[in-house]
Amino acid sequence: MNGNFEAPGRQSTGQDHISNISGGNSSTAQCNRLLIALRRAPITTFQARQLLDIAHPAGRVQTMRDAGYHIVTHWCDDTSQAGRKHHVARYVLIGGDQ
Repeated sequence: MNGNFEAPGRQSTGQDHISNISGGNSSTAQCNRLLIALRRAPITTFQARQLLDIAHPAGRVQTMRDAGYHIVTHWCDDTSQAGRKHHVARYVLIGGDQ
């Protein structure tokens, strides 16, 4: 993977649902969605799965780190859709660029 996660010329209007910005299930498409989301705000594992359709957020974060993005992990408690509390990762993009 070349680390070029953003689709050229694509601008978010703020109204777009992030999962529609970069469709598909390829690793690159998932990294694209995650990068767009992280540039807006930190995101938890549950949010990445539910809102971005990323089955394995930790794997995408590692791919992005390997490509040079500085993403830190904070641990937090979050509630699943089933109503159970879990200790999950909260990812924060530092700087925004590679």
